[in-house]
Amino acid sequence: MLLRRSIGESLEPVHYRGVVPILGDLRDGRIPATVNTLTSLLPPHRGRRARIVMTTGPRRLSAAPGIPTALELGYPTLDMEEWFAFFASPSTPAPLVAQLNRRLRSVIEDRELVEVLKPLGLEVETTSSDELTALIDTHRRDWQERMEATGIKAAAAVK
Repeated sequence: MLLRRSIGESLEPVHYRGVVPILGDLRDGRIPATVNTLTSLLPPHRGRRARIVMTTGPRRLSAAPGIPTALELGYPTLDMEEWFAFFASPSTPAPLVAQLNRRLRSVIEDRELVEVLKPLGLEVETTSSDELTALIDTHRRDWQERMEATGIKAAAAVK
């Protein structure tokens, strides 16, 4: 929906269960393009089975320096960043959360692991629990605005 709005083209969303069927349909010409995660499309891009036209993060990635960002191509509303995080139950005691954070950081920031993840398109950046909370709040506000701008309604929360 955001891509359609940003580029001013008539696009029809097609839902898939994973990247493998998408790649088959791209190859066979049943769909002209896809929006997907870099980690899913980087191997087919390198193998010339798909061509990544742009990324939606704020800067070019070290794993794909030749691929421009949406911002560079004139699409500032497509600035979307993918990130991963570890979560614990809200009832987890603060000292245990701090201990888990320290241990996870020591593993994730290990130079060897960073070098293994980089070619996959994953760039390591660690945060504290408070920084993650702020990041989630920012993303929630940004996506709420984007959803309202495109007319998308949020589904009811599942408990």
